[in-house]
Order: sequence, then C-alpha cells, then structure tokens
Amino acid sequence: MTNGSDKRRVGIEIEFGNIDFETAKAAIAATLDVAPAAVSEFEVDFATSNTEWPYRLEVDWELLKALGRTDGGPLDELRRHTADALGSLSENWVPLELVTPPLSRRDFAQVQALCDGLASAGALGTQSSVLAAYGTHFNPEIPDPTASTVLAHLRAFIALQHWIVVTQEIDLSRRATRYAALFDRGFEALVLRPDYRPDWTQLIVDYIEHNPTRNRALDLLPVFAHVDEPLLRRRIDDPRIKSRPTYHYRLSDCRIGEPAWTIDKPWRCWLEVERLAGDADRLDTLARARLDYLGKAPLRAASEQWIQQCQTAVDAP
Repeated sequence: MTNGSDKRRVGIEIEFGNIDFETAKAAIAATLDVAPAAVSEFEVDFATSNTEWPYRLEVDWELLKALGRTDGGPLDELRRHTADALGSLSENWVPLELVTPPLSRRDFAQVQALCDGLASAGALGTQSSVLAAYGTHFNPEIPDPTASTVLAHLRAFIALQHWIVVTQEIDLSRRATRYAALFDRGFEALVLRPDYRPDWTQLIVDYIEHNPTRNRALDLLPVFAHVDEPLLRRRIDDPRIKSRPTYHYRLSDCRIGEPAWTIDKPWRCWLEVERLAGDADRLDTLARARLDYLGKAPLRAASEQWIQQCQTAVDAP
C-alpha cells in the first residue's frame, strides 16, 4: 500500500466453487494448521495466533446463513428441512467464500497459501463456469477519514476503471451479472469535474443518488456508514451494509485454480488507484482527459486510445 501502507490493513474476500463446504474446510484447516470452530453449519472460523480475528469460511448466501444460525422453537424442524434443501441446492450455484481478518501486506503470503491449498483440493474461481461470477474483494483501510481523501480515491478509480477491466481481463460473467458494475457516465461526469469539492454530506448524498446499491466495482457504502450511519440508513435500507472505515473494492475476478494467478495480481491494480489518488497533479490531468473523452465519444465508454492514455498515466514515475 501507499500512504502509510505498513500500518494500514486490508481484509480480503475470495469467492470460489467446484468443491463442497467440507472439502474447503479441510483444506483451510490443513493450510493454517488449526482446528475449525463452527459458527453454524454454513459458517466456520479458523483462529490463528497472528491475527486479532479469525479467518472464516462461509456459504455466500445470507438466507442460508440465517437459517443455519437459528435453532430451537416450534419451527425448528421446518427450518431444518428448509436449510437442508437450500444447502443441497446451493452446492451447484452459490459460491463458498473465504473471508480474512484485517491483514498487513506481509500476511498476503498466508492468503496465497490458502488459495493454493484450496486449488489443490479442486477449488475453481470465475473460470469454473460461464455463470460463475466469482470475485476477489479487497477492503483496504482508508488512509485518513476525510471527504477529500475518499473523493480522491473515488476519482482515481473512476478514471482507471475501464483500464482495470481491460488489463485484468475481467470476466464477462462478472460484468454481465452487474455484481461489480462500473460507475456510469453521469456519475463520472459529476465526480471528475474540477470544481466538485463536496463535504461528507454532499458526497454521501450524491453517491447514493447515483449508486443506491452495494453492487459497484468500488463500493463506498461501508465508509459512508462509518462516517454518518443515520444519513446513509435514511437513504438506503440494506442490512448487509456494515459500517467500517474501509473501501470495498469488488471488481477483480477470482482465478483460483489458474496456475499463473496470484492474489498480488488484482491487488496491484488497486495500488495503482492509490498511487494516482496520492498524486494530485497526475489525477487532475487524467480526470480532465476523461471528461474531454466523454464529451468527444458520447457513445463509447472506453476505446483503445483511452486505455492507452490510462496506461501512460499509470507508467508515469
């Protein structure tokens, strides 16, 4: 990371499929050399000595997890049958997810070992199916809690979002399903304007007006909940939004099972966003170029020429 990267931490969420819950649990336990602790039948924790919170493996379906956490009462038998039926159904189309605790950069080697262990057990990522829109999400802590800092990272990401799609060869399944949708041209034009300098309230209101959903390639709702949760909840009612002082970078594929894929590959793209955000002159130049491009190419989100312009900005010292 840049801007005090040694002190900042990042949580990682890795979605995958092609193996069942028990196989994944055994692979993670073997890699970490710790015994799993059940949270429910669809969630299990792995506590390690070098992290404050445990790693977690879960079935990535809120309804199923809620059923798994509920027991007792007159509806327990019905709940049990429902959970069993949905659990069997989920094995074919709901991903498993490995959720890490907040980590320092030096802990990425352990995450890579977990990915390698899962791959050896048969896990596959986005490439496992044309419908497998599995992602690798990063949750880096914000460098400082100011609207100007978050705005700089948002502007940098918007300027580079199409470059990331092309250079990372983001799978069509993730783009088609809209789980990690790019920001649209109207929002781009607003945020990239040189005179756009909102305070927290204006930034939150404008963002939610254009993006009333978690399903954005860069999801800022966790940050906004951390800054002003009452304001956010008045405008968007989604219990899945958790307050935390982190970005939620959702764009990258998960490529577990591909020999050349490492967790560092998608992470390096985020680092380019951070590097651009920290260089006000370079960011302003690319933002103005993007606005000019939007004006000249109203029907094209990106072209080879625009991708090359982004690459030139990324390659700048």
